[in-house]
Amino acid sequence: MSIWMEIRCTVQGERGAAGQCVSNHNGGPMGFASGVTQEAVLEAFKVLVAEAKQHKWKKTKDGFICPICIKNGHSI
Repeated sequence: MSIWMEIRCTVQGERGAAGQCVSNHNGGPMGFASGVTQEAVLEAFKVLVAEAKQHKWKKTKDGFICPICIKNGHSI
């Protein structure tokens, strides 16, 4: 068994971002945890966060914002 995870943009669908947001096109960081243990999930999440940073996503206290929403002036 494995666990599917993905990082979604917290701005998704808000303030006019709906048509362009990466999350609306299912294009953000995503993947499976190799197992269902806490360690496997944590390791998979670390990989997703690294991928998000590599692709210029911004981490906020409320979640992540995709690079397109950042470019369009959205922030939390």
